[in-house]
Amino acid sequence: AIREELNLPIVFLTSHTDNTTVNLACSTEPFGYILKPIDERELRVGIEVAIYRHRTETRLRQMERWMTTTLNSIGDGVIATDKLGKIVLMNPYAEELTGWVIDEARGRPLDEVFALRHGLTGDAMPNPADQAMRDGIVVHIDRYTMLQPRDGAAFYIDDSAAPIRGEKDEIQGAIVVFRDATTRM
Repeated sequence: AIREELNLPIVFLTSHTDNTTVNLACSTEPFGYILKPIDERELRVGIEVAIYRHRTETRLRQMERWMTTTLNSIGDGVIATDKLGKIVLMNPYAEELTGWVIDEARGRPLDEVFALRHGLTGDAMPNPADQAMRDGIVVHIDRYTMLQPRDGAAFYIDDSAAPIRGEKDEIQGAIVVFRDATTRM
C-alpha cells in the first residue's frame, strides 16, 4: 500500500534472512532486497536497479491505462479471447450488448457470452472467432446473424473476427468487433 501511495521504489536493507523476514518483505513487493553487510557499489547498483524497475513499471501502468481508455472509447463492442476461445476482455459496449459484465464473462467460452442465432431460422450459428483462429484469417458474419444477449430479445449485428497473433506469428486468440445492426434490416 505504501508503495502505491508514495509512488516510490522501495528497497529493503536488512541483515536478517529468516523466512519470516523475507516473506514479509516480499509481501510488500519491494523493488530490491539488499543484505548487510554491503559495500557502496552493491548499494548503488541495488538502488539503480530499483529506480529502473520503478520507471519501467510506471510506464507500463500508464500504457495499460491508455489502452483501457482507448478500448473503452471504441463505439463497437470488442471481445478478446485466448487461444482456447475463453474470454479475456470486453469493453463496456460489448457488456451492454451481450448483457454480461467482464467479471462474470472472463474465462467463459465465447459461445456462451456471444451466442449467435440465424435471423431467419433461429438456429445457432458458428462463432466467427473459431474460424478466424483455425484459418488465421479475418471472418465476417452472415448479414442475418443475430446476437442473443443474456437477458432480452435477439437483435441483428454486424461483426468480424480476427486472429490475435504473437510476435512469432502464432495465433494466441481472437478479437471480435461487433455492433447493433437492427436498423439496417
